[in-house]
Amino acid sequence: MWWRIEWAIFILLPLAFGGQFPFSATLLKDSSGQPIYELQWSFDVVQQTITFNVLVKTTGWIGFGLSPDGGMIGSDVVTGWVNSTGVYLQDRYADAQALPSIDDHQDWLLLSGNEANGWTNLTFTRKWVTGDSRDRDVLVGTARVVFSRGILDPVTMVPQYHGPTDRGAISLNLLGGLVNKPSLPSDAQNLTVTVTNVTVPAMSTTYWCAGYKLPDVFSQKRYIVQSVN
Repeated sequence: MWWRIEWAIFILLPLAFGGQFPFSATLLKDSSGQPIYELQWSFDVVQQTITFNVLVKTTGWIGFGLSPDGGMIGSDVVTGWVNSTGVYLQDRYADAQALPSIDDHQDWLLLSGNEANGWTNLTFTRKWVTGDSRDRDVLVGTARVVFSRGILDPVTMVPQYHGPTDRGAISLNLLGGLVNKPSLPSDAQNLTVTVTNVTVPAMSTTYWCAGYKLPDVFSQKRYIVQSVN
C-alpha cells in the first residue's frame, strides 16, 4: 500500500495546459477574481530556448520579464503591443525604478501577436543564455517573473506608466515540473497535513518546519510519494 502526502503549505509549480504550451499560470486577476493576465510557455532542451505566450486583457501594451528578486531593478524585460500599424516587441533592461531602457541587443524574438475583443495576445521566444550581460539567464530552479500592462498603446514607441495595480511578480519553475500527472496504485491513500495558527511574516521568503507523528495504523512498511502536475 502507498501513502500520498498532501501538504497545506503551497508549492507553486507549472500546470499542465496541453497543446503547444504545456505549462501555464495566471499572473493577474481583476477585483472579481477573473483572470486578466495569463501566461503559457514551453521550452526546448535541445535548442535551449524558451517560448512564452501571454494573453492580457488590454488594448494597450504588456510587459513581461525576468527579475533577480521580484523587483524592477536588474530585470530583463520585454514590452509589446498591437496597433493599426503592426505588432511590436522591445527588449529592455531596468537599472532603476523607471521605464526600462532599450537593450542594444534585441534577444527576445517576436513570433506572433494579435488584438481582439479587448485582449492582447503575444508570443515570443529567446535563448536560455544569450551572452548579453543585461539579460538574465533562464536556469533550472525557481525564477522570479515580473509582469505589467498598460491601458493605452505607447506614444512614439514609449510605454506609459502602468500604475500601482497593473503589475506584479510571481515565482515560477520555468524549466521543470511534470506535464502529465503520474499514475498511482489503486490502493493509494491520502494523508493531509496542515499547519494551524500560523501567521506568515511580511518577508520575501519564509521557511516553516514542523514535525508530525503518522497515524498508528501501519502494520508493515509504507512508502510516501509526492505527486504533482
